[in-house]
Amino acid sequence: MASMSPAAGGGAEVVLGSPARAAGRAAPADFAAAVGSLVASNGVAFHHDSDDEDDGRDPSLTVDTGGADGLLRSTSDGSILSMTPTASESEEFEDLAASHPEPTDRYGFFLSSTKPSVELPAKEVQRRREKERTRAIKWQKMLTRWSKYAHDKPLKLKRRIRKGIPDMYRGSVWNVLGQVNDLIADNPNRYRRLCEEAEALSQREPENDVHETIERDITRTFPRHQMFTKDRPEGRAGLQRLRKVLRAYAAHDPAVGYCQGMGFFTAMFLIYMPEEQAFWQLVSVMHREQCPIRGLYLPNMVQTHMALHTMKILVQQHVPKVSRHFEQENIEFSMFATHWYLTIYSSTFPFDLVTRVWDSFLAEGFKVVHRVAIALLKCFQTQLLERDFENLMDMLHHTIPTMVDPDVIMEIAFKIPLRQASIEAIEEQFVREER
Repeated sequence: MASMSPAAGGGAEVVLGSPARAAGRAAPADFAAAVGSLVASNGVAFHHDSDDEDDGRDPSLTVDTGGADGLLRSTSDGSILSMTPTASESEEFEDLAASHPEPTDRYGFFLSSTKPSVELPAKEVQRRREKERTRAIKWQKMLTRWSKYAHDKPLKLKRRIRKGIPDMYRGSVWNVLGQVNDLIADNPNRYRRLCEEAEALSQREPENDVHETIERDITRTFPRHQMFTKDRPEGRAGLQRLRKVLRAYAAHDPAVGYCQGMGFFTAMFLIYMPEEQAFWQLVSVMHREQCPIRGLYLPNMVQTHMALHTMKILVQQHVPKVSRHFEQENIEFSMFATHWYLTIYSSTFPFDLVTRVWDSFLAEGFKVVHRVAIALLKCFQTQLLERDFENLMDMLHHTIPTMVDPDVIMEIAFKIPLRQASIEAIEEQFVREER
């Protein structure tokens, strides 16, 4: 269950922990056993940061049950009920869709501004669409029999998440993975009070630094998405939701406040879920043990430096030619990968890839971020090795995001033999050297 405890700086920190540990017994290490224990507790949320399935070891798992009535919950027949927007939000979404003569892609971005990606042959596009339809049918079956699949076929569940959650179910599954139902049940009216606190601060201090930074950034966050375009009423309503969520988080966690980068994945959450759920999803990813990214945004940014150092070592190990070429051309990883990590890829890359990364990030943890970084450099190794400093920077910042094939990148990422123990060893060495 999730609980609130005082945080440094006067806010409140959400502590996410395993109910098994809270009850004084060890959470089971075996993935199937853990999910079985979860099902026995009538919950649906599971999180794991496992090594590759073919490593010859059982994946590790931390389990958090979702026993409280929430927006996502297990029913008596073992299914998951989808979270739904409020009536007023549903009307806004319908009005938004009806009011745009300009066509959008499947995610709501105007086609005239959708980030280009690799152009596929028509037959391949058709093949992938058919595959996605088949996958959606499988997911529908799985979600209506969630307990059975979680208990009997946990590795199949993991593989299906890695292949991509169907977009129609993505918001619901993300909320399960983020324990959003637990957080809302354990902290009733907390979001409303934080919004009131933020509004009072805005009235009391109109030039508050955090609010001013948020205000500058929100209009640059997905400005060509129908929900966030500032030149239309419905877009301004979406920007107001984004403003409220980010201000509420700043009030909730004043030690972090707000940092550039947070707005992109917060806006992404709002694309998939109502406002309060988006706030708690943000709280979850910032604090959750499996993917704690809060340290990336603290003023000293030590965790950001550690993540980039870890990436550098991993690239040396898995893409050595690119590593040596970067050294020869004086390319530092901070020059191009900082925004990859601070936004978990959500600011630069096509949404097809962004959502696939987040599917696995929420399920497996931060190791996925390293996997994707290595996969991107591995996929474009030949082109990178041909370029000098200036052209390398252009390719890393601008060209690669227009050339990625999400299926290819994620397939490469999950074939990389990357162990959590190796990452932890690199991080521990970094900490020792920083002391």
